[in-house]
Amino acid sequence: MATIHQNSNFAPLDAAKKLNKAMKGVGTNEGEVIEVLTQHTANQRVAIAEAYEQKFGKSLKDHMKNELRGQFQKAALQMLHRIPMYLSHELRSAMKGPGTDDEDLIEVLFSKTNSELEEIKACYEREYGRQLIVDVAKETSGDFRKLLVDQVKADRDESDHANVIQAKADALKLFQAGEKKFGTDESMFTEILCGRSFAQLRKVFEEYNSVSGHEIEVAILKETSGNLQKGYLAIVGYVKDGAGYFANRLHKAMRGTGTDDDALVRILISRSEIDLAKVSKKHEEKFKKNLSSAIRSECKGDYQNLLLAIVAGN
Repeated sequence: MATIHQNSNFAPLDAAKKLNKAMKGVGTNEGEVIEVLTQHTANQRVAIAEAYEQKFGKSLKDHMKNELRGQFQKAALQMLHRIPMYLSHELRSAMKGPGTDDEDLIEVLFSKTNSELEEIKACYEREYGRQLIVDVAKETSGDFRKLLVDQVKADRDESDHANVIQAKADALKLFQAGEKKFGTDESMFTEILCGRSFAQLRKVFEEYNSVSGHEIEVAILKETSGNLQKGYLAIVGYVKDGAGYFANRLHKAMRGTGTDDDALVRILISRSEIDLAKVSKKHEEKFKKNLSSAIRSECKGDYQNLLLAIVAGN
């Protein structure tokens, strides 16, 4: 369940004028900026930015850069992109410079449909003049590279029907590729986890429990390690309970000392038009803390107000 829906009274020019008024002159009415951003979907916000430039002859992004500050500025600017473009930026950010943020790659790539991945790949190539699949292959290695590359290919079966006979066969293949033998045939795990539909995988996981006497996660923890293990667990977690997976990611972003603001903002923005209400509910069930309360504990000022408004929605 989304928190931000299409504004049925959408008037891009009126919204653009409201933003200009909020940022004109001395001082900025941050509350008005937050209201406009969170009362419209990403596509509507892009249209507002276009109307703003046509009306006032200047870039809305540039104006916001001059008027807003800190994490509030960064999050507000990210809201001016269509979601596939925003996520392509996040993927590039995870790979550029020394080291790679593998968990960000895992989160973005394994929670997307084939069509969503194709959109992200197209945005990535248009924005950076580079192919996502090539960059992913360059920045990773071994079985983890193969897992990510297979996912980026975006050729997962997406049928809603689960074939029980096939699920039993796949469960046995996984058992024989892992716990039943010395060493692990990671290629079999990757083939099944990246190739089967989510509906099919849910049935495979049920059958694996019958074959082995325990959950598939037990086998993954026992048979794999490092980023490959994290990737497999992410797929299983998202397939079993997508809202629960993102609730876990949000909890991790806010627990302990400091806050992973990039992950926090990315999840709130990217899921706000899909299932953020479910994620929020799951967060409270799993961690006994309301998502809004968790944000209040970690963030301050206008940045906090923006994130709370995304959670509250329209």
